[in-house]
Amino acid sequence: SEPRLRIHFQVDVPLDLQQARRALFSALWIRSLGGLLVSSNENALALEDLEWLGIEPDAMTSSPKTEHYTAAADELADHGRAYRCYCTKAEHQEMRSAPPGSPEPVVYDGRCIKLTAVDRKAMKKANRRYTVRLARSTGDAPAAQDSTTGVPPWDFALIDDSGVPTRPFATLVDERTARANHALVDMGAEDLEPTRAAIVARVGWDAAATIKLPP
Repeated sequence: SEPRLRIHFQVDVPLDLQQARRALFSALWIRSLGGLLVSSNENALALEDLEWLGIEPDAMTSSPKTEHYTAAADELADHGRAYRCYCTKAEHQEMRSAPPGSPEPVVYDGRCIKLTAVDRKAMKKANRRYTVRLARSTGDAPAAQDSTTGVPPWDFALIDDSGVPTRPFATLVDERTARANHALVDMGAEDLEPTRAAIVARVGWDAAATIKLPP
């Protein structure tokens, strides 16, 4: 039977010390528990660097392409967990600027969640590009305000109008692709955890358990 634990990691080229440390910690931790180390990078140079360090993945999975993230976001929109935002740059300028350090330049006012099916059909026919946003608000009420979590107090983007996913959403999609049930989190990326948790709570996915990488 397949091992109960699967931990996912992805490395880029060139391999840097932080990635090497993450991969080494992943390998030692998961193998001490009899699990599988799953990589989603097929680049031969990166794998050679890992092999030199004595790290060889137990399994490989295809790296998601841009279209894969878009498809995942569109599926959420089709099921009402997210929605397509067709706002232009000019319309964004009408909205309030977001505080410094926010993941988006404006505090999105949720106007596109009020679009009817006819409106969305017209936008699609006009080939309007769209951002997919997490549907936390309703047509009548904005998303809950909670400054203590670090989660943007508005319907934040999962993927922009170029098909580029936000880091928390991309991480979740990568883990689902790898069927990972454990994932490492760098201490410096702890600020992403509340946003990641907000996405999981809304979309109903079974997220991988996070393990804090020691400093």
